[in-house]
Amino acid sequence: MTPATTEYTLEFWIYINLYVPSQFDKFVIEWEKHLKLVLSYNSGYISTCYPIFYAANPNLSASNSVNVNFTANGTPWGYIRCSVDLAKQLYFSFNEPLVTTEKNLLGGLSNIATGNTTLVFKGGSDDTKLTNQGVIFIRHLRLWKCYLCQDADTYRLDITNQTAIKYIDLLYLFESPYIDPDKITDIKAVQDYSLTANTNWIGYNVLDMSTYKRLTTTLSNNGNAYLCNEFKDVCSGLLKLNQVQNISFTGIQPPMNNRFTIELWALNTNISNLNSGIHFIWKNVGSVTLIKDSKTITTMNSYCWPQDHKLNLQNSITSDSINSLTSTTLNYDILQTSNPNNSWVWIRCAVNFTNRQFYLSDNAVKDIKADLVYGTVNNDLPLRYLWQNNETSTFIIAGGSLNGSTDIIARSIYLFNEYIPKEYLFKYK
Repeated sequence: MTPATTEYTLEFWIYINLYVPSQFDKFVIEWEKHLKLVLSYNSGYISTCYPIFYAANPNLSASNSVNVNFTANGTPWGYIRCSVDLAKQLYFSFNEPLVTTEKNLLGGLSNIATGNTTLVFKGGSDDTKLTNQGVIFIRHLRLWKCYLCQDADTYRLDITNQTAIKYIDLLYLFESPYIDPDKITDIKAVQDYSLTANTNWIGYNVLDMSTYKRLTTTLSNNGNAYLCNEFKDVCSGLLKLNQVQNISFTGIQPPMNNRFTIELWALNTNISNLNSGIHFIWKNVGSVTLIKDSKTITTMNSYCWPQDHKLNLQNSITSDSINSLTSTTLNYDILQTSNPNNSWVWIRCAVNFTNRQFYLSDNAVKDIKADLVYGTVNNDLPLRYLWQNNETSTFIIAGGSLNGSTDIIARSIYLFNEYIPKEYLFKYK
């Protein structure tokens, strides 16, 4: 990578959602021969900007740093920036909406070698602390060869013919591609960079079916089958949804922009006993149903219902009643999986009322038909639910306990207030 001159800036948008923030070690971005930014947690999230970073001389980072506290968990995307001017020996950091005061650089600055630079993303010293702790998404990561060159037009990144001149000092603009999860794209140079995986990482991104799903019968588990989700001989199981009553999460912000996506991984141990099915209901938004096929009991039907306000899934408790909903000409799609016992199945129900399209997992995109007759449902219901100001939704996992001898497990459940394109994949095996 081409280095900057005496002025440089790193900025990006970030979304963090950690299950146990206090167990979060840290997340580090190193721009070699430029700066380092560390995200950590200590009674709250902290962003630390080290304006001088050179891997061969760690002492350069010790003299200069600035911390900014920020709220991340469960909030919308946040903006983080660190800017440096070596000539004037100044730097500052910015975490929306907090800005640190401009600070003077201390110590010698002449020990940074010239030549190409690299960009490295890495976790803390203990990779196991990061396992299954949550998610971090980074978008619009930009490297600039300037100190104070951003303005309102470049802040949210909307490059047009009128604003293009303001991006002259933009070195790189990195964004994850839609197709290949093992690469990151420099949009400015239209160039892909391969990502090198950490071989010690035991998160979802490097686990395949043979290492993630370990269902065996062992003496150490009293002869019972168990689910292993880490590299351990004895593993704690995920929650069995067939052994609990309905689960509700209230106060969820609904999708006000006519677009949404529901995504999850699911596993069951005996599809022939998934008689009542299980529903993942984003109330008055959309729903996903998993149930055995009413004709072929070794097949699981996964349904995407883009109009939950026209359904009453919680009262549909048999495979016949669920599968018969398709005969009422509702908008829906179905994914059939043969012999799914003890295998993870990926489900995504993505809906775009703006363009009147939706799709289910790897199925083709379908049109949302607005002129359907809905049987016993009032036909004057709108195409989609009309949300009012300050109205919230509920996410319900329903019906699991009504099924027989089959363990039902779900993980990585995502609700997006946006239509996720088919090519944008978050699924990792």
